[in-house]
Amino acid sequence: RHFKIKTVVGRNDFAMIGELVSRWFSDLVEEGKEFPDLVLIDGGAGQLSAALHALEALNISDVPVIGLAKRLEQVVFPVGPMLSIPRSSPSLRLLQRVRDEAHRFAVTFQRERRKKRVIQSELDTIAGVGPARRRALLAGLGSIEAIAQAPIDDLREKGGVNKKTAETVWRHFHPQETDSVSVNQL
Repeated sequence: RHFKIKTVVGRNDFAMIGELVSRWFSDLVEEGKEFPDLVLIDGGAGQLSAALHALEALNISDVPVIGLAKRLEQVVFPVGPMLSIPRSSPSLRLLQRVRDEAHRFAVTFQRERRKKRVIQSELDTIAGVGPARRRALLAGLGSIEAIAQAPIDDLREKGGVNKKTAETVWRHFHPQETDSVSVNQL
C-alpha cells in the first residue's frame, strides 16, 4: 500500500516511519481488519523504536515487530541483542527480498509522483492548455522535452491542437525567439 507522508516536513526517517505505522494500523483498527503476523521495519534500532512508539500510542502491543539494519544485515528486536544471520542463510535472503521489494515499490511510487508533478506543473502553466490538450500533446509527442523542441506544425499535427494553442505552447518554450520573430514567420 502506498502512503504519502502528510505530517513530516523534510527528511526525518524516524518520524516518517512513525507516521506510516500509525496511519496504517489506525486504518486496520477502523476497518476491523486483522493485524499482520509480523511487521518488518526497514532500518535499525532508531527506526524500530519509532514504529514501536507509534504502536504504543495506539495501544497496540500484541504485534511482533522487527527491524532489518541494512549496513550489517542484522535483525533488530525490540528487546535483546541484534541477530546476525549468516549471509548464505535462506532466512536472511527472504528478509532481504521483502525489504528490497518494499524499496522498489516505494521508489517507483515516488518517481511516478515526481514525474506527474513535473509534467503537470510545466504544461499547466500555459494558458489555454487544460487536461485534454495536455493529454493530446503528450500522447502525440511523448514527452515534455519533445513538446518543447517541436515546431508549431508538429504541435498541431502530432499534438492534435489548434493553431492558436500550438503557437501559445511554442511561445512558452521559446520566449527568447518570440521577442525577435513573429510566429507567422516560423
